[in-house]
Formats: sequence, structure tokens, C-alpha cells
Amino acid sequence: MAATRLNGALRRARKVLDFSIISVACLAVALLGCGKRETKQPPAAIPFQLTERNGATALEFTNWTIVFEAIPARTAGIGSTGLIAVAGTAPGGEYNFQGMHLKQFGGKDANIISINKFTFKLMSSGRQIVFNDHAYELKGKPKEIVVSKEGNTREVGKVD
Repeated sequence: MAATRLNGALRRARKVLDFSIISVACLAVALLGCGKRETKQPPAAIPFQLTERNGATALEFTNWTIVFEAIPARTAGIGSTGLIAVAGTAPGGEYNFQGMHLKQFGGKDANIISINKFTFKLMSSGRQIVFNDHAYELKGKPKEIVVSKEGNTREVGKVD
């Protein structure tokens, strides 16, 4: 009888010991990465805000400001915020602001963003924007793009 209790106690002690060894091993694996620099991953979503530029509504995110001359700031939800999905990370979504409708369609290489009747592609984790008439790329400094009422684009401060 004493031998049976002793064997049971030994089995329980062995399970606790096995669990402790596994726990320590898992902790060691988790801590191995501590202090190491990880490669910077692109964001899954980019925060944006609606602002006003010269009486028009502007969409600001990262180092981009896209001004929509056809959307008066007084009719849009200036100050409103949201998230723009990065290509390959999310299926998209939409926002309905006062006077403005933003819809996004997720793709593998680009997200298509539609603001009212104006559409553009966001590519390279937000570093490239492609409109029907022109493509723009961030190379360090912020860029402001104006979309005319007709849908033509131009970069502010750049002389062609």
C-alpha cells in the first residue's frame, strides 16, 4: 500500500517536473529574441484625418495631403479620422462623413480608394499613389497633391 502511494507521488512529481521543464524551455525561447532589432514591418493600416486646405477638403495621412477641390471643407466632416488599409492586409471598408464618402477595396498589390467620385490606388505600404492621370511617390519629404473638380491632379510646389 505504501509502495503504491509512493509510486503515485513519484508520478505526480514527475509530471510537475516535466511541466516546469517545458515552461522554462518556452520562456527561454520567448526571451531569445529580447534585445534584438526586428526588421520594420509595414503597417497594416494607416491613420488619416480630414483637414481643410484653401476652403477644400483634404485627406492627410503619413506624409501625404490630398486636396479635393470638388469637396468644400464646410460640407465635409473636418477633423474626422479613420484608417486606410494597406494592400494585402485587409479587404477594405468604408466611411461616411458629412459630405464625403470614402470607400476602399483591398488588393494584393494596391488598395483602391474612392472618395466621392475620385479614385486612386495606394501602393507600396502608402509610399505610392496612382491617379488616372499621374503617379506620385514619397521620397522623404511630405507631398501635397491637389485633385481638381475635373479629376486632374497636380503636385503643389512642383514646377513642370
